[in-house]
Amino acid sequence: MDIDIIQVEPENHLAVYQNFAQIYRFLRFIEDKQEGNTLRQNIYWISQYLNSALKLINSLENDNKNLEKLNSAQQENSNKLLQENDRLTNENQRILEEYNALAQVYNQQSQEIDEIKKQLKELSIERGELISNMVKLQRNREMTTDLGEEDRPQNHLLVQSYRAFEEQDLHFVSSTIFNYGLRSNLFLRENRAIEIAKIKSILSRMILVKGIEIFTQNAAFTTIRNMLNQELKIMSGAPQEIMVTDNLIEKGLDLVSKIATADPPGQLWVEEGILFNPACHKPVIGCEARGNIEFTVYPGYRVGSHIFEKAHVFTTG
Repeated sequence: MDIDIIQVEPENHLAVYQNFAQIYRFLRFIEDKQEGNTLRQNIYWISQYLNSALKLINSLENDNKNLEKLNSAQQENSNKLLQENDRLTNENQRILEEYNALAQVYNQQSQEIDEIKKQLKELSIERGELISNMVKLQRNREMTTDLGEEDRPQNHLLVQSYRAFEEQDLHFVSSTIFNYGLRSNLFLRENRAIEIAKIKSILSRMILVKGIEIFTQNAAFTTIRNMLNQELKIMSGAPQEIMVTDNLIEKGLDLVSKIATADPPGQLWVEEGILFNPACHKPVIGCEARGNIEFTVYPGYRVGSHIFEKAHVFTTG
């Protein structure tokens, strides 16, 4: 009897071998029961089929190994690409952060420049008014006209102008000089408070303390202004656009002239190298109300033993 050759579509090697083993056992069983050329021929062709199938399996196994190697290489290359992508992502993030930081500094400086321009415009208008008043005051002073007691300025009124001069005029000019210094040294920003305090200290000493000393010696206002202008230019060493303007000097000298001619005359004082005394000292922002006085930021204002304005001082622990 003829037996058809069975073609198997194996899904895996184990299934193929199991199918072949079943066929082989079946044929052996028939061979035991029957004899004849037909059966032997079928067995022969089935054997050939099995050999061909085994060769095909071996070929498929080799192809599978090659595919696994190729897949492993592609996986390794994919991992390298992922790592490079992560590196580039981090680099882009760092560059973006640096850009945002620079943009923030640029915006801040632009705002400061706009504010300075606005204040300079206001000061220019004020300067014209102050120069006009200064001419009148200078003319009166050079004529040595003695003021009557009833016309003399009062200290309790002058102290308001004295405080405003520090909080508005001196602070603005000191900040302007400091901001100019930042263009060449950005590290100054870390010590902004103390650097502005030092500038304000120099300005107040020259304009107020030195001014009132010379004024009480009956020196002409023109002489005071010329001398202070010269000293301030040497002190600042800055371009003309941020030099201390005449209107600041004139306003300060006008203030000390009123203090010197007040009834009774006022006194300005500075101190350094002594211990802080809350009765006559006021610490600037950022300093503690104790310790040693390193320098006076803004002079104190008193009449005799009565203190109208405490000296603003920079202290160290």
